[in-house]
Amino acid sequence: MILHYDNATSHKANIVNEYLSKNKVKILSHPPYSPDLAPCDFFLFPKIKKELGGRSFSNIENLARAVQAITDSIINDEYQNSFQE
Repeated sequence: MILHYDNATSHKANIVNEYLSKNKVKILSHPPYSPDLAPCDFFLFPKIKKELGGRSFSNIENLARAVQAITDSIINDEYQNSFQE
């Protein structure tokens, strides 16, 4: 797993870094002073919005399952390409 997050102070806390290290989570660095460069904003969220558009859910669990199904259907190469772009 690779985690991408911005440079918020809470993300840089020692306890967070220790947890990520302990669980062998790789971190994709984020350019300084660029909070608007998150690939999720341009790649993942539009895909989810397109798929969920016009649908309603009776509870949060159903919504979570729908979002999980969408993210599971995206092949790894698409995720990788979003970071390269």
